[in-house]
Amino acid sequence: MHLLVDISAHGLGHLAQTGPVHDALIARLSGLQLTMRNAIPRQHLARRIGADFVHVPEARDIGFAMYNAVDIDFAGTQSHVERTADDRVAALR
Repeated sequence: MHLLVDISAHGLGHLAQTGPVHDALIARLSGLQLTMRNAIPRQHLARRIGADFVHVPEARDIGFAMYNAVDIDFAGTQSHVERTADDRVAALR
């Protein structure tokens, strides 16, 4: 079995929350292969995930511009989406 995991990289909170889940899955599912696809540097992933994994260093989500850990900057997010839309569409081709 192979599990592909996309984690948002606009902070390390998502990794901190999901790292133990990945370890528990690998401990319970013999032979599970784990691929992490995100823009989080591999060394940060390795600190939270004790099992072996493949890292695909690319982000597929747009992420959110944030004021802090819980408040989204909607105007900043819209601006980012508008500035990067052409590049994201071209990457899909």
